[in-house]
Amino acid sequence: MRIEVVAAIRSREWSAQLDCSTGATVRQAVEMATRLDTFADAPLDDADGYAVWGQKVDIDHTLSEGDRVEVLRKLPNEPMDLRRSQAEDGAIK
Repeated sequence: MRIEVVAAIRSREWSAQLDCSTGATVRQAVEMATRLDTFADAPLDDADGYAVWGQKVDIDHTLSEGDRVEVLRKLPNEPMDLRRSQAEDGAIK
């Protein structure tokens, strides 16, 4: 079955189409991606979780044909903390 694995940081993104066996998991897809030259410098070890089409899933989630596995990264700041800080500084009205 055909799936896509994607990862991104602020300045770079990685994407690859993979052919996986039926019943493959997110873990297996990510492991396959790490062996590709395309993902040689991707920060896959720093993943903060995984999603399939924007829905957070467990690493042992079973994939389906056409799924898009997204490697989630850690955010440098929590969005609510950032908004609070901006509001306190008067940046948000």
